[in-house]
Amino acid sequence: MASSRLILCASTAISLCLISPQASAQVVLEGIIVESGGLEPIEAAKLGSAVTVITGCELEQRQIRHAADALRSVPGLAVSQSGGKGSFTQIRIRGAEGNHVAVLIDGVEVNSLDSGEFDFSTLLTADIERIEVLRGPQSGIYGGNALSAAISIITKKGAGPAQVSVSAEGGSFETKELSANASGGGERGYFSVSAVTRETEGFNASRGGGEDDGSEQQAIFLRGGVTVTDNFRIDAIGRYQENDVDIDEDADFDGVLDDVGGIASLREQTMGRVAATLDLFDKRFTQKAFADYFEDDLSSNSSVFGASFNESQRRQYGYQADVKFDAPAFLQAKHALTGLLDYREENFNTSGAPGQTFEREQTGLVGEYRGEFLDRFFVTANVRQDYNDAFEDATTYRTTGAYMLRESGTRFHASYGKGITNPTFFDQFGVFGGFVGNPDLAPEESIGWDAGVEQSFLGGKIVLDVTYFQADLENEIVFLSLPGGQFTNVNSDGTSEREGVEVTATVKPLDGLTIAGNYTYTDSTDPQGDREVRRPDHAASLNAAYAFADGRALINFGVAYNGEMDDNVFSFPLQRVTLDDYLLVNISGSYKIDEKITLFGRVENALDEKYEEVFGFSSTPVAAYGGVKITFAEDAPLEPSK
Repeated sequence: MASSRLILCASTAISLCLISPQASAQVVLEGIIVESGGLEPIEAAKLGSAVTVITGCELEQRQIRHAADALRSVPGLAVSQSGGKGSFTQIRIRGAEGNHVAVLIDGVEVNSLDSGEFDFSTLLTADIERIEVLRGPQSGIYGGNALSAAISIITKKGAGPAQVSVSAEGGSFETKELSANASGGGERGYFSVSAVTRETEGFNASRGGGEDDGSEQQAIFLRGGVTVTDNFRIDAIGRYQENDVDIDEDADFDGVLDDVGGIASLREQTMGRVAATLDLFDKRFTQKAFADYFEDDLSSNSSVFGASFNESQRRQYGYQADVKFDAPAFLQAKHALTGLLDYREENFNTSGAPGQTFEREQTGLVGEYRGEFLDRFFVTANVRQDYNDAFEDATTYRTTGAYMLRESGTRFHASYGKGITNPTFFDQFGVFGGFVGNPDLAPEESIGWDAGVEQSFLGGKIVLDVTYFQADLENEIVFLSLPGGQFTNVNSDGTSEREGVEVTATVKPLDGLTIAGNYTYTDSTDPQGDREVRRPDHAASLNAAYAFADGRALINFGVAYNGEMDDNVFSFPLQRVTLDDYLLVNISGSYKIDEKITLFGRVENALDEKYEEVFGFSSTPVAAYGGVKITFAEDAPLEPSK
């Protein structure tokens, strides 16, 4: 069964690879601007890193409501969702851990300070303009938590005539979602305001019983900016989101969830950024100052452990300077130099250590160079030095290269870098049950590289990319048993190895039809040579969309295959099990009645596949949803009042 599914998905995703009225942008990189590729935006085709861009248009076409579901179609990624919508969701990239991926929303790092990773269950897509995924070590720019990759979420900015849109949908498990957005922009200013609320009664995530596990999610977002003078502008964003979810738990510690009691969990996150930018000498010299804030509060009430909480805040301040200059006499060269100084302070409170506040500080220095030669060869190189007051200092770096043979439609790309993941507050100072924090931990570190070739055929109607990647992880933070039944975290002496191949393809056989697919092979082992948990060896996806009736109608068909993978059973003693492979099929469609009203509907897990991404947590069965979107727009561009 596993082999037949793999053959089906791989052959469909690689050979057939054909769909989405707008290019999926997973492979077709020409003209795509990536904001997270370095300290300044860069064309994706000029960046040697393996990059995937998922546009807001694609999210809307596929009717994706949670960002994690969009990431299932990204090569090299593994998604682990502990039950239904709203339950804890991890992202692992290229065989690394969840806390090895830096996640940013409009430039603000949102990795938690307790676990070090971002819980993707909290992120709804209503206000997302695009998602950028850069695979490979990215710590040369972002420092800690960017050991294996960086995921950057860019929200809607607002441009053109003022408009208001409202969307409502309902469906299986008594699910209801309502979202609204108002936006607009002109030469001197722009704004975007979004709000979304989603509620579901859910389904029973445990293997027995019949108690449903529901969730409620809300988010509100504001983004705006004003051009004060022709060369000076101010931008700001603010976001609040909360996720209230019911979770089954293992009350008798036999490794299997019990359908009684459980955990009521509430996560609240607040973030913001203010940035001022000054352009001089025809934008050859740009200076930027910014201030970020992120607060992450998690509280829960367990039928076994009682009430608990973790509260944390991160404040970051920075100054960045960019210099651009040309040397046309030498290989038609274009150069860019960037320097960044940032400072962050973090603090953490936990119910395990009442009355105590743990604090730490970090100062980072970053330098980056970009060069273009003969409009064919492109290089980037950066280095970062972090000075930490609570653990070891760290030096990280990244270099990339891309070479284009425009005549044949060929692009070679490669990257090499060192990434780190800092110990979390819980690793250093946490207190829970028999766990004792270790303040002497050092950052985890990894050196990784990738190389690949992208080839276009038939004038860009077919694009194929094949990339090989490899990375080693050292200083991994692992559990160690202590006398008296206690345990702590230490840096491991061993090396974990990861390698694999990513294949992506896009085909546009006719107007309105695009098929995009990918296949990933990942070999990820721990220092003992055992396969890492929740990381399949084989994964593939296919997405096909067809627009017709003059673009008013759209049908989208998506398939995701996840191969067998290991997982741990958290019982006494600890056990290792194999989770079955699974195949998800999603079908969606929409019809635009007129310029204001669009009707839509979708079926998720259309084959009603029974599967688990985390041992003991059943995943969502077949479900159907439908709704309407209404848009009202002004006739003229928005201009600030004089």
